[in-house]
Amino acid sequence: MRRFVPFSLLLAVAARPGWASTVETISIGLWDVARAPARVRVSGASTPGAGTARVWTVTASGGRLHVEPGGRAVSRVTLRGSPQMIIAGNGSHVAAPGELVLSARDGRLKGILKLPLEEYVARVVAREMPSDWPADALAAQAVVARSFALASRGRHARDGFDVCSLTHCQLWSPSPPTTRARQAARRTEGWILTSGGQTLRAPFCSTCGGYTADGASSGLPATCVPVRDGPPGREFCRASPHFRWQARLSPQELGRTAGLAEGQTAEIKILSRDSGGRVARARLAATEEDGGALLMRFGRALGWARVKSCLFTLRKDGPVTVLDGRGLGHGAGLCQWGARGRALQAQDWKGILRAYFPKAELVRR
Repeated sequence: MRRFVPFSLLLAVAARPGWASTVETISIGLWDVARAPARVRVSGASTPGAGTARVWTVTASGGRLHVEPGGRAVSRVTLRGSPQMIIAGNGSHVAAPGELVLSARDGRLKGILKLPLEEYVARVVAREMPSDWPADALAAQAVVARSFALASRGRHARDGFDVCSLTHCQLWSPSPPTTRARQAARRTEGWILTSGGQTLRAPFCSTCGGYTADGASSGLPATCVPVRDGPPGREFCRASPHFRWQARLSPQELGRTAGLAEGQTAEIKILSRDSGGRVARARLAATEEDGGALLMRFGRALGWARVKSCLFTLRKDGPVTVLDGRGLGHGAGLCQWGARGRALQAQDWKGILRAYFPKAELVRR
């Protein structure tokens, strides 16, 4: 479910000067420092002051850019085009409309892609939810994606963009979105979730496991409160392959998760749970932390497929600690598999959102 934008780029665009002044946009940072390319190729683009070339090659050298054709050395270059840019390299590609701003640092390129907001929303829907899912589930995802994007403007202001292309923000499709993803964005255009008059940075997860999480105890918006996702045995997300899972962890794996030296062992103790049964506080070795931080520890130490959520119970099987769990992800906000289940039972997208965000307002901008 998580994927990085490629290291090197090919951009094919047709110019349409002035588009950015009339279309609401969101700016996306394309790479983190470690994955930034040193060179991009840009075809069919226009750049202010230099016209249009069939192929532009932009190479980073220290803190400067070398641009061909023309042999210019500049600190920054802007490439504009529509209806789409085809961004390809190393066997992968991105195809998107908009504006690309390139600069250089330490011989690596910094790329900021400005996408029309509704294009971005459609691409998040296409990346985060299967296109063959019910239309109302896709529409609910579109509203959540739009709300998150608007509430995240300036989240990465220090780096010059709004949202990143990693899980820290939300993922978007590098390929043109499906027709159904576009329809979901178009159908819900302008609709957002708000709290206290402010746009809600609305979270979502794959599978809540039957009960959504308390946002406050997960480091997420406190507007997100625990919600039962259907009666026991008939949970809306029950069809998810992650509804139930089990992890068997050795004392040494718990020690590794706790950050102890290789071979050292540790034990885990649950200190508190939220009203849905999700771990709110736990102690691992000598470290006490909230459930969200604990989940991140497990993922970084053991891989993200072992401990899938904080909705689990503990039991011992000899020296092994057994986690019997439900759900995938932090569990707060929209449950994607639950949205699918609700839509299959004829709930519309507004009803789905009100179910998962009972303390938020659904409004049209």
